[in-house]
Amino acid sequence: LHFTTLRAGEPVVSPFNLRLGVDGFGICARGASAEKTGHFMLEVLAASDRRTAQSFNLANGSTQANVLVGVGNYILRLRFVDPVNGIDLLSPHEMPVNVTQQERL
Repeated sequence: LHFTTLRAGEPVVSPFNLRLGVDGFGICARGASAEKTGHFMLEVLAASDRRTAQSFNLANGSTQANVLVGVGNYILRLRFVDPVNGIDLLSPHEMPVNVTQQERL
């Protein structure tokens, strides 16, 4: 599991786009029954108390998410789950990120 558009600890401006990747598996929507496939789940946790600031269930098979959070330090927690049972197929991947600024929308 990995983030393809961001490195650990890299300062970013919110909102930012995260692209998600997994090696050795295919991506599919929830409910599909193809072997060695799954979908992503993403949580953005506050680094201070690991409280969920934002979460994404990409059950439609999406491989990217637009994250909109305030200035601060966060932990991105990426999971890859079975499309039928929703159980983790791989160990979750966590990465710190530092949001230095928030653009006005």
